[in-house]
Amino acid sequence: MVSSPPSSGLAAAGTRSRPVRSSRRRVESYTEETSDASDSSSEVVEQLATSWPARSSTRRARNNQEDPAIIARPKRTTRAPKSYREPSSDEDLDRVIARYPEMVTSASTNPQPAAGLPHRVTRQQTRASPNKRKKATVVSPRKRRRPELVDVENIIPTPSGPVPPWDTLPYHILFNIFFHAAHPLVDYRQGSYMPSVKWLLDVSVLCHSFTEPALSVLYHTPVLVPPVKAHKILRLLSLPLDEVSFDYARKVQEVLVDVRQTLAYKAAAPYGYFDISKLIEKVPHIKTLRLYHSDDGISPYRLADNAHRWSYPSTLFDTLREKNLRLQTFDWNARFCEPRSLIKTMLTRHLEAPFQTIRTLHLFQIPSDDTNLESESDVAKMGDKLIEVGLATALRRLPELRTVTFTDCMAVNELLFAGMPSTLESLTLDNCDEAATFSLTAFLSNRGSNLRELVLKHNRHLNMSFTTTLQESCPKLERLSTDFIMHNWPPYFDGMPHFDGLLKPGEIPTWPKTLRELELLQLRQWDKPRAAAFFGSLIDAAPDLPDLRSIVISAAVEMGWQDRASFRRQWMKKFEKTFLRKDGGGVRNSDKTAVVASGTDLPPGPLGRRQSHRESARLAKQRLSGVDDDSEDSSSDNDPSEGGNSEEDATEVKYVQGLCDIVNIRIDNLRPADTQFNEGDFLNSEESGDEDWNGEDWEPGDDGHAW
Repeated sequence: MVSSPPSSGLAAAGTRSRPVRSSRRRVESYTEETSDASDSSSEVVEQLATSWPARSSTRRARNNQEDPAIIARPKRTTRAPKSYREPSSDEDLDRVIARYPEMVTSASTNPQPAAGLPHRVTRQQTRASPNKRKKATVVSPRKRRRPELVDVENIIPTPSGPVPPWDTLPYHILFNIFFHAAHPLVDYRQGSYMPSVKWLLDVSVLCHSFTEPALSVLYHTPVLVPPVKAHKILRLLSLPLDEVSFDYARKVQEVLVDVRQTLAYKAAAPYGYFDISKLIEKVPHIKTLRLYHSDDGISPYRLADNAHRWSYPSTLFDTLREKNLRLQTFDWNARFCEPRSLIKTMLTRHLEAPFQTIRTLHLFQIPSDDTNLESESDVAKMGDKLIEVGLATALRRLPELRTVTFTDCMAVNELLFAGMPSTLESLTLDNCDEAATFSLTAFLSNRGSNLRELVLKHNRHLNMSFTTTLQESCPKLERLSTDFIMHNWPPYFDGMPHFDGLLKPGEIPTWPKTLRELELLQLRQWDKPRAAAFFGSLIDAAPDLPDLRSIVISAAVEMGWQDRASFRRQWMKKFEKTFLRKDGGGVRNSDKTAVVASGTDLPPGPLGRRQSHRESARLAKQRLSGVDDDSEDSSSDNDPSEGGNSEEDATEVKYVQGLCDIVNIRIDNLRPADTQFNEGDFLNSEESGDEDWNGEDWEPGDDGHAW
């Protein structure tokens, strides 16, 4: 039984003659933990936390029975509504991750405690109903901990209709649901885990059938940040199978490690440096191993401090070979190894069994060779000593390689393209400053027959001229994505492309028949005739694009604002009439994206076609004055240069494909930027002030004050 508070004993003896002061009552606290409890006392502390509401309610009930004055006292109507909070971020997660088996034993409705572990009252039992709290036996702990109250009922929103039998779904279906709902688990830029980690932990204790799939998702890609957690994960994976509820080591499929945060520096005592090789020993089913740097793709020319620079250990590759592991995804990064040494390592390791199954390879920060080459004979003499030639040779030694991503790699040039494998299905070039249009065109013509995906982002010397032979060079291409925003680093870069025009005069793109997704962002450096030829090539190719389902194009066209407004309306209507699905499943421009055009067009209203503020004001004046529309905008709709006497004639189409779910066209003259803002981003979004109203108005007392 829970011992009665001292005040209850005094009341029983009849020694108390006045009501208990409200300040003497114990109030439930929801503050975070301020000290670490030992593993031996954590179970006792949890029992104290779960029994705390029962103690408070028992004391209040006794006080009410023994003191009539308290019963007659009216309740305050201005009491703040009850609130709940999730467990604290680091301390609770450390405890739960380190003690998964104990947590899992309380996941079912009435589970049997694991061997050697006392049965504990679950949080569902203590918080299921505020009016029906169960008493729990309390053992005096050595150190008390504040109670942690979690609103378990609100972890997953309850639908208004009938609740489907989620707990009867098979394991693999629940796993897929939790995986797509929770990933990613880590913010790789910030080096911290996401709230979805706690969500998975909470879901795992909802019912017995959710436990294993939720924990499998959590261990599919274990959270290894901060470094202390990496050590605790390794300790848990090293436990014998008879001491854990599940074989967690076999659930690990991916290992993603922030080298700077987890491997380059020591963790807090007594852990020290984290050995990635020891973790690889414990995960027999690993398929993805990525050792990355948080600055990759953001600050490409900012190298790590040489005093604390981490390099690939030979024990890592030896462990992969000794454990007979078969990788499918791997990263090579010149931040962690001198470039020439990195190429030598790649040439050696790619011939070993763990790398012979690689299908996806990511390469970062690989520079070009500084050797001056004047002829092909000089290239032949250098051979694999050249960084570009050695890299191409290393790629050809991976027989299963299908996807290659180059990020911030100066080595991507004509020498590398000339030796690339012809089995690639996906190629990504991200901020590769020496990648030129002529060398990419030659690669696509010679080795692009199997490409299904081509992604080109932030490449200063690449324009769209390669699309003139795209249909013939890449007959299997399904996705084309480009982004012509140029980064401003290092400081001597001005953020401008190093080509005069996106397309040369007379160049007409050709489009593969298998194309499914087209994403062309921040098209620039062209005028009205070339832009019209580009857009017209897509309209003309509509009969040969039966698989196209998504079109996203944003372009800056150099012309007057009146011509641009007419040009925009014409081509937006043409694309919608030609490609947009007509059965209601498509997303129109006016329903999807705000189009902003150099001070003329602004985001549309919820209904109707797009209108600018200037047009809206003009129409309002017409309604008030009753005059006809004779403004200059009405004449801009009829552009004789477009080949018709009216806008309707200019937007006539010859063929309707009508299968695209997304047709999103934006034409303006804004300065290219990673994020385009419009008026919706500057609207007043402050709260109205009534969000925390509980339905009861506060009434001031008669204290002589006006407020």
